[in-house]
Amino acid sequence: MIKKSVKAIIKDKNFVEYCSFYSVDSNEVVNDDSLMSHIQENQTSLEQLIAGYMEMGALNQEICGEFWNCECSSDHADGLKE
Repeated sequence: MIKKSVKAIIKDKNFVEYCSFYSVDSNEVVNDDSLMSHIQENQTSLEQLIAGYMEMGALNQEICGEFWNCECSSDHADGLKE
């Protein structure tokens, strides 16, 4: 596995996500060699996690769209029973 350089990681579109994942401030990462090394070593896993969450978000929206009418019908039917 090839590690990205520190500059490449900081410029990466997901850098903010990396910081959020580890609950650290971006300035803290830039100034802490051990944090940056950890991100470099685990970047592939983080990229996979981010991609997976993005895919699941789209899938969840699709599922909600399919079942929206069922929920509305169910709520309406319950109101009719009362």
